[in-house]
Amino acid sequence: MHDVKLPGYACGFEPAQGEFAFERLELRGRLPAWLRGSFYKTGPGSFAAGDTLLAHQFDGPAYLQRFAMANGEVNYRSRWLAPATGRDGKRYPSFGTAVPLARRQEIEAEVEAGAAPHVNANVAFAQVGGELCAVTDGSQFPLRFDPESLAARGPIRFEDTLSRATCDGEPAPGLRRATTAHYQVEPEGSLLNYFVQFGPKPSYNFFRIAPGSTRREPLGILPTDMPSLVHAFNVTERYIVFPEFPLVCDQRRLAAGEAYGRTLDWREGRATKIHLIDRHTGARERSFEVEPMYVMHTANAYERDGEVVFDVAAYADGTHVRELYLDPSLRPPGGAFAGQRVAELRNHARMRRYRLPLDGGPASWQPLSPVTAEFPTFDCERRNGRDYGVLYCSGLRDDSPDSRYYNQIARIDLVSGETCSWWREGHYVGEPIFVRRPGSTGESDGVLLASALDAPARRSYLLMLDAATLGEVASASLPFAMPFSFHGAFLAS
Repeated sequence: MHDVKLPGYACGFEPAQGEFAFERLELRGRLPAWLRGSFYKTGPGSFAAGDTLLAHQFDGPAYLQRFAMANGEVNYRSRWLAPATGRDGKRYPSFGTAVPLARRQEIEAEVEAGAAPHVNANVAFAQVGGELCAVTDGSQFPLRFDPESLAARGPIRFEDTLSRATCDGEPAPGLRRATTAHYQVEPEGSLLNYFVQFGPKPSYNFFRIAPGSTRREPLGILPTDMPSLVHAFNVTERYIVFPEFPLVCDQRRLAAGEAYGRTLDWREGRATKIHLIDRHTGARERSFEVEPMYVMHTANAYERDGEVVFDVAAYADGTHVRELYLDPSLRPPGGAFAGQRVAELRNHARMRRYRLPLDGGPASWQPLSPVTAEFPTFDCERRNGRDYGVLYCSGLRDDSPDSRYYNQIARIDLVSGETCSWWREGHYVGEPIFVRRPGSTGESDGVLLASALDAPARRSYLLMLDAATLGEVASASLPFAMPFSFHGAFLAS
């Protein structure tokens, strides 16, 4: 027997062992007296459906976690968000794992008969129709859940025609549509999102949801020849800023039943396009062609001095998506853990600022920081679509041999360029969420919250950092390791 080489973070790819509730977590440090609310995380809770091993990290059934903070204490609850999402052995459409034709036909017949659509809401959160929802790129229907018990309340059934039509009113099937879990919140408070309509004339379809509404209002369409994987976009005062990458879907393979992720190809020589779409009329005003790149997560965009500024975490190509496969045969060759069912991140993104002139000139870009960057966040509540000065992100420490999964949090001053970071050997971190101190005006006057894993101890914990210095404020530990999650949200009490 040869020793099996496993990375230290491998326990983050082991399944959750149940649902848990702890009245008080072990706390190091002290919570700020003003911090009262709940920090929610969603992500895959396991990586199998019955006896079937799922191929990609995006495929796992959704598992919800809640850290509630008040009176200097932290309590915890976790719950499977959709009990039938793969854990019952049934197969559902997912990013990287194909579903047999007979099962796809069964699901389509169930939905046609009026059954609730399947929602594996393992990516992010949004407030839709006045309710807190978990959302995913794999379904256009947000999944409501109880903010206290975490019990699923079923998907929102939109009161509109867009489930069976495009945004220009053409009849079209709506069961299999690419979209993004990252709804944009407009300055007026409405939500804005898009879906891809596949077919002979593929298009991106943009829609708006008014505050408190469950009706999607068509805004406009953007035709395309090859639909791209677009996980995030931005809004400014006047525009939707929508990037389109050379990582595109082969619709023939999708129609033949391949999993969506397996139909994605990197097209060498194809430019990245950045479209400016009038967010009031839905009309495309201008498109810029820039060098090929891929962006999983954008940061922010805003208008200043006759140009649109667009900040993104940019990769040189689309390899990052393949690095998240758990099936070793589908990951890029040559990794240190090539035989193991873990993601292995070797392709690093770095923050870029694109400048898009409104007077007809070409686009240009500049680096914002030398640190690797993913999950970029900021004071989104007050600065989304507006000029801002501070950015936070997860990333991979360049000088550490353990940097095959996110192990660093950085703060980037966008005015001075100064960067500071938090890192601890053997620890791995999720997306940092900024929580502003009530009454403050500064973009770093508050704390960052992130889920974290102490791999040597096999314990997950809530990490709290000072947003100005990244000094450690407090941490609240679980007695075991939890699977890595994706995005989070904080709701104040």
